[in-house]
This record gives sequence, structure tokens and C-alpha cells, in this order.
Amino acid sequence: MPPSVSPGSAPAPAPSPSPGGTIYSHPASLLWALLMLSSASYGLHETRLLPALLGSRLINGAALTASLLSSLSLLTMKIYLENVRAPMYKEKLRYETHRPQTHAAMALLLLSSAAFVAALWPKYGFSSLLYAAMVGYGVLFQ
Repeated sequence: MPPSVSPGSAPAPAPSPSPGGTIYSHPASLLWALLMLSSASYGLHETRLLPALLGSRLINGAALTASLLSSLSLLTMKIYLENVRAPMYKEKLRYETHRPQTHAAMALLLLSSAAFVAALWPKYGFSSLLYAAMVGYGVLFQ
């Protein structure tokens, strides 16, 4: 018996391993994220969406600004939670421990997507739903 344990007590539990790692720890997850980002970026390049966003008078500027602001807020929150807070406090990001942040991220993603569709709708109609999915899931969410 180790000298630090008294005869009548149970040994102390082993320290839990550090949570470390991200959702991209597994190579297949990283490959999938890179594939989605690459295919969405290529699709947006082929459709010439960025020049249309910058130069078309049919694009709703106020909705586009709201979409960009909510997207930047979401990215800032994601960077803080994954790259600053998790390593600093040695915690794993889970819904149970980060409910307010999860709900804020979902609200920002919904606002960003809805505003982006509203900005593109006058020019692209139903195609704006596809473009919003490519930007939201393929670029912003990855």
C-alpha cells in the first residue's frame, strides 16, 4: 500500500485526463471540413457571387450588413470559445456547460442566414437559399 493512503480509506481517484482536442481532432473530421469549405468556396466562385454582392443594385444593403455583422459576431464568439476559453480553463465545450453561448450562436446563425437570404432574394429568388446554405454551412460553419 502506498504511504500516502491510510489503512481504512480508499485511494484517491486518478486525475482525469485533460479534455484537449477539438471536433477536428480526428483526421476524417478535418478532411470533411476541408472538403465542405473547398467545395462551397469553389461553388461561390463559379457563381460569381462576390462581384454581384459588391456591384449589384438589386442586393439589399441593409440586410447584407446585418448578415455580415451577425456572421462576424458568431465567428468572434466561436474563436473565443474554442481557442481562448477552452484551453485557458481546460474545459471541453459541451451543451451542458455552455448553454447561453450555444443559444446565442444558434440565434446569430439564424439571423445571419435569414438576413443573407433577404439580401439576395431580389436578385436571385429561390437560388438565394442555395447560396445561403453554401455560405452558412460551407464557409461560416466550418
